[in-house]
Amino acid sequence: MSVSWESLANDHILGIAPYEPGKPVEELERELGIHDAIKLASNENPLPPSERVQKAVAAPSPSSTAIRMAAASTSARPSRAGTA
Repeated sequence: MSVSWESLANDHILGIAPYEPGKPVEELERELGIHDAIKLASNENPLPPSERVQKAVAAPSPSSTAIRMAAASTSARPSRAGTA
């Protein structure tokens, strides 16, 4: 006995529109009358990261001893010997 996947999916999943891929860059160039276009993926941005993001990326790792010690010093929970 075979079961269709649609019978197993929730209604809100069934209501999602199917993915529609973007047009090829060549087609866009023809339509818009441009050339040498660069096509980015939906998660790409031609601009550099914002200053805020750059600062966040430059921040020390959460596993940094200095960060753990600073967090431990504000905690009400006593630390174990040798750990934060």
